[in-house]
Amino acid sequence: MPNTPGASKRYYWKHREKILEKQHARYRANKEKYRAFSKKSYLLHREERLAYFRKYRQINRAKCRVREEKRRREHAEEIRAYNRRTILGIYINGKKKAICRLNKREYPRNGGCEICGKNNRKLFYHHWDDLNLDKGLWVCYPCHAFVEGVDKGLVGKYSKLRQKVEVEFLGLGKNSASS
Repeated sequence: MPNTPGASKRYYWKHREKILEKQHARYRANKEKYRAFSKKSYLLHREERLAYFRKYRQINRAKCRVREEKRRREHAEEIRAYNRRTILGIYINGKKKAICRLNKREYPRNGGCEICGKNNRKLFYHHWDDLNLDKGLWVCYPCHAFVEGVDKGLVGKYSKLRQKVEVEFLGLGKNSASS
């Protein structure tokens, strides 16, 4: 019987439950050993696996694109929440760069700006410490422009220019009144 074609398949399907139970029991008894082997195997064959997946994606580009679009549609909110938590877009030398794997503060539950409180606007993550990008506030665009100005010292410049214009205006008013 064992030499006939398909005998091993028939045996497997006939005794499938018993075989699987033995495999599960063996795994549970040696969990750490199996994990160590898996990790070693993963690291040993990593490049081969990556090359295989690259080749597969190249050959099946359309199929992969459809699968990825479907995944994005089905998990859009989870992806958006993850990106909101972990990615920061910043400009370096005029080019937009993305810094990943951050641990930003939680997005406001009410969806409102942390400065003005309006909640019908898109929020941006404003950070002020380039060494610790995790520290920041969720602010709307007008408030973001304002806090950028504060961070760059524009408020002080504005105050000085305003005083200068006030003095000029008052001085100009006195000259035109006396003529």
